[in-house]
Amino acid sequence: MEKHIQCKRVVAKGAMKRIGDGKIVDVWNDKWLLDTENGMFKTEKPINCKVEIIDRLISNGKWNMKLLKEIFCQEDVE
Repeated sequence: MEKHIQCKRVVAKGAMKRIGDGKIVDVWNDKWLLDTENGMFKTEKPINCKVEIIDRLISNGKWNMKLLKEIFCQEDVE
């Protein structure tokens, strides 16, 4: 059992979430970005931000660039 727990910890450290339709991926707490050191944004969640899941950042199958630029720092948007 202990080996199983250790294995889960190792996998969780390096695991990334797949986006899929974006309805279950938490923008702020899940590791889902491939090209960042820790799989997450550098931008801290703005106080009044209502965006919680990835599908809110997508419009008609594409990233909503206007919303991304409003919420995230330039480096995260690029």
